[in-house]
Amino acid sequence: MANTRHATDAMWFGIVGILLVFPFGVLLGPAALFTGISALRRVRNSGGTMAGSGRAIAGIVMGSIVCGLCAFALLVEVAAFLLTGAPIPAY
Repeated sequence: MANTRHATDAMWFGIVGILLVFPFGVLLGPAALFTGISALRRVRNSGGTMAGSGRAIAGIVMGSIVCGLCAFALLVEVAAFLLTGAPIPAY
């Protein structure tokens, strides 16, 4: 059984997205999530000829974490703007 390339890509998108969550998390989180879902569907529909479901699930989980962190940061920024009238300063 060969690992599907999409599952490996999803896992790496997730790893790099967690490591670089604030500069690139907005791009890498959804990329890991959607690539992982696509890879998991391919592995499940392959009838046992492809492997990599663990890597795909890892990409889905890490992509979800990155998306959640980005959404939380956006929520904090909006709340700070609404409460103080100014965005959080980025020093």
